[in-house]
Amino acid sequence: MANVHRADCWKFLRTLCLLLLAGSVSPSGALAQRVRSGPLSRRPPVADQLIVHPRAGLPASLRRQVLADQAAQEIGRIGALGAVIVRVPHRQSYTVARALRRSGYFKAVERDERAAAAETPNDPSVPSQWGLAEVGAPAAWDVTLGSNQVTVAIVDSGVDASHPDLRDQLLPGYDFVNNDADSADDNGHGTRMAGIIGAEASNGIGITGLAPHCKLLPVKVLGADGSGPYSAIANGITYAADRGARVINLSLAGSSPSVTLQSAVDYAVARGAVVVAAAGNFGTGDPMYPAAYPNAVAVSATDSSDAVATFSNYGAWLSLGAPGVNILTTNWSASGDPLYAASSGTSPAAAMASGAFALLLSAQPELSPGDAVARLTQTAHDIGSRGWDPFSGWGRVDVAAAVGVQPPAPTPVPSPVPTPARDRRAPNVSIVSPVTNSLVYGTQNVDVAATDNIGVTRVELMVDGALIASDNASPFGFVWDTTTVVPGKHVLNANAYDAAGNHRSSKKVVVNVTSGVGLLITRLRLSPARHGSQASGTLTLRGVFVLPDGSALDGASNSFGATLASNRGTLFAAVSQPAAFGIDARGRLRFTLPAGDGVLAVRIGRSKGQPAYELAITGTRISLANADSLMNVALTINGATLSQSAACQLQQSSFVFP
Repeated sequence: MANVHRADCWKFLRTLCLLLLAGSVSPSGALAQRVRSGPLSRRPPVADQLIVHPRAGLPASLRRQVLADQAAQEIGRIGALGAVIVRVPHRQSYTVARALRRSGYFKAVERDERAAAAETPNDPSVPSQWGLAEVGAPAAWDVTLGSNQVTVAIVDSGVDASHPDLRDQLLPGYDFVNNDADSADDNGHGTRMAGIIGAEASNGIGITGLAPHCKLLPVKVLGADGSGPYSAIANGITYAADRGARVINLSLAGSSPSVTLQSAVDYAVARGAVVVAAAGNFGTGDPMYPAAYPNAVAVSATDSSDAVATFSNYGAWLSLGAPGVNILTTNWSASGDPLYAASSGTSPAAAMASGAFALLLSAQPELSPGDAVARLTQTAHDIGSRGWDPFSGWGRVDVAAAVGVQPPAPTPVPSPVPTPARDRRAPNVSIVSPVTNSLVYGTQNVDVAATDNIGVTRVELMVDGALIASDNASPFGFVWDTTTVVPGKHVLNANAYDAAGNHRSSKKVVVNVTSGVGLLITRLRLSPARHGSQASGTLTLRGVFVLPDGSALDGASNSFGATLASNRGTLFAAVSQPAAFGIDARGRLRFTLPAGDGVLAVRIGRSKGQPAYELAITGTRISLANADSLMNVALTINGATLSQSAACQLQQSSFVFP
């Protein structure tokens, strides 16, 4: 294979600054100057900009307040993912991101990274479209030229709607760079990718796209310099999925992973789209995104000798190879260059693969995204090491074999080609936190794990059978306001759905809700002494408590304080010293405390629902002078303060709760 001198070729290409460029395909004029100015990849993130993913159920007013506390301003949304784009004070993105993560109100907080078009400029004097013959397009066209029921989204720099080979192929699109409905190209890269996929056939001019009867949806996410923020790309992916695109072409690559970008890819696949992405043009094993995500089809570039191009990135995440060197295609008419030019890189390779998927789905529209990927990978022409390899994946695309016109060349395949069938498999779903018997209070985070053979489209959080909130993008996380329910036991479960309507409910999780802070009183009784002064009495208190993150009971160096008070005043306040603690045979902490004129005996042990603790306090000679119907219990444990108010009833001179 042509991978022996990969490192040397990479040095040469890097020196020429031709990798991952989105500039002109012709080295002339002002556009050539832009090419020589340097690579458009591996750019820093958008300055002072974050993407935050609020937990489902978080009130908008609370979200705005938390952001305002950090001087973070909302400037946009990725509506399908429920994410918010925020601008933060200059050079404070790390500080603000850390504070927002610690708040617990967000599933993810990350910088708004950039991706760039994965293309290298080339001389336009290419005599023919060799790539079409290489992938078997003429034979595949005997089956289908594509279908206007199959939409391919070009998530890129826009598309030139005035180009004679494209103007009748385009659907109305959107521009997420300028946030308007004008998806015109101001770079040229998207126009070139559109031509490879779907340039018009039999119109007597120019070229033919691989899937010329399919419709093209232009979605502009890259600016005039050929790069764009992840927030715009994620918006473009979800926009395309919501408009029924069966194939989403991402001829772009970024070097930084992103929860936002992965969620967008997962969102699209769950809704029936095949997501095709360029592997990147650095000639290294560094993963590029979104290609490296499990649900994306990562495509490397091959040349006319069926060898992997030296500039293609490689790795365990690679799926397929496709022609990507000197691919004749439509050119941006506003550039002043010829209407047709050649393009090289993993960008045109991804576009070739997208066209192949469009043909396959036109011939067999019942295929799920997973079935379509399996069909194209299992019928690919093996050009590298036997079977899968990290440079060409399962091989170079062979669309004729994929649609069944001709048998695939003998090659090892990952598994038998599946027979398409209606998706009847329900998602798997479970509540990760909190766990059964947990003690919760205030606003409680609820995390849910949900997976599916195709994709999860929605997860619902239910409390006692009532819907609390829905989340339609992974990771699935919720905020539950426990102050809306009465204290006591409550049942949580989650429902997960896929695009076919299959659904499954998680196992139930039973939690204890307290109206206090980290403390649930299950029993309190304060009674006058049977003998002696009625001004003192006995106390029995039972409860469960949890310590805040970072606090613990280690059995050796603990401090403990307890206070019982009412509006009339304090009944007792007691503080222990570490030396007072002992451990009984069952591993429980036991100690006694002086409580004014009385004594408290305290016992603390692990509850069945870890990480909660069981608490038992008994007291004698407790002053009753300030006893009242509403009393507050406060505990101070190793610096953490826990409390709960108890509305007591007076029963035969005893104050009782509940």
